[in-house]
Amino acid sequence: MPSKGFTLIEMMVTIAIAAIIASIAVPSFADYMESYRLNQSAKQMLTGLREGRSRAAALKNSVIVCSDRDSSGATVSETACVTNAIPSATAADFIAENRVVLVQISQGVDVSGAEEYVFNPTGSVRTAGSTEFCLAGKEREIRVAVLGAVDMREGTC
Repeated sequence: MPSKGFTLIEMMVTIAIAAIIASIAVPSFADYMESYRLNQSAKQMLTGLREGRSRAAALKNSVIVCSDRDSSGATVSETACVTNAIPSATAADFIAENRVVLVQISQGVDVSGAEEYVFNPTGSVRTAGSTEFCLAGKEREIRVAVLGAVDMREGTC
């Protein structure tokens, strides 16, 4: 008499195979998510820097670009960004004139190096520098040249 359905042994073997495949896939998925967060943070900073440079040239005025967290992990506001970059500036004026670009960094990504960049009306930056993003031993370094050009390098931390 032919049976309909699966036997208990067939179900247990299927579940065991699925568990083995899942145990292999989960670590690689976690690595993928870490890489995604690191790359996303670096790309956000690249985009923010390019936007800041373009905005400075378009407005013919200084524009400040900062990450939303400093090297200690503390949250940085637009006001703190302006105050840290140009202590003599009036933060409210910069914010009202849309001259502050605050870049969001993914949670868990460590930030070090330059914390703010000031773009001049010509699109150049006051001080060249680099900002490093580190997560799980992988690093993305964003470098800003004096003329305002930006690039990204990969490495380890």
